[in-house]
Amino acid sequence: MRARHARRVGVRSSLDQVPIRSTPRQLASTPSSAGSSIVIAIWAVAVRFFRAIKLGFREPAFRGLLYLTSIVVGSGTFFYRTIEDWSWLDSFYFTVITLTTVGYGDLAPVRSISKIFTIVIVLMGIGLLVTLIERIARYAVEDHESRQQKKA
Repeated sequence: MRARHARRVGVRSSLDQVPIRSTPRQLASTPSSAGSSIVIAIWAVAVRFFRAIKLGFREPAFRGLLYLTSIVVGSGTFFYRTIEDWSWLDSFYFTVITLTTVGYGDLAPVRSISKIFTIVIVLMGIGLLVTLIERIARYAVEDHESRQQKKA
């Protein structure tokens, strides 16, 4: 039933490639390319990301934006470490999660000064981070287009 439905819709199931009466040893030896393809995809994204940052370093405005964003993240991390007495990892985590507007809610400042600082860092940092991400994406697209033109 499943195989007929998959063929009718035009979708092949990975289970269609495994014999119906397979032993656990046969199932374990069936090549699984899902894990390796995910690793390759993550690697390709990381290479493009760092290549885009490398292209961005040629532009002084990008370097300044990267430095400012690093200062905001670093100062947030240092502030929460000293004022809220969180670990370095928790402080960095909270700063990044807050600036990216994810806000899981697992950490929250308790002191009033920390809440005021969070408001200020959000107002300053979100614009910086969004602009930085936009620039990195632009450089990645430019790099991709230039590599496509070189191939042609």
